[in-house]
Amino acid sequence: MSTRFDGRRRSRHDDLPLAGLPGWGLEMIMGLYGPETIRRALTEEAEQGIAPVPWDGQRADESPIRPFDAPEVEMCGRDDIPPVFNQVDAELEALNSLIRFIGRKLRRR
Repeated sequence: MSTRFDGRRRSRHDDLPLAGLPGWGLEMIMGLYGPETIRRALTEEAEQGIAPVPWDGQRADESPIRPFDAPEVEMCGRDDIPPVFNQVDAELEALNSLIRFIGRKLRRR
């Protein structure tokens, strides 16, 4: 994690500019704050002349526990196709889990 534990408080100026974040990071922030807010902040950064800092995986995780010789593996490739989500199957699985849970509780009493 990039959280500092040395007692100092982070200022806003220590943060990376939004333009330096990878695409998935921007999508995540857009989900939290709304796409209009992030687009407005990106245009403000562009008007101020803030250059995008290239994103670095080492900078994202500064923990000393991380193995430095580990190969970088892309977790989500283009060939990965998630299983098709079927609402009926999900509801049936939830009901089965609930019935199993109730059965375990009743057996204990």
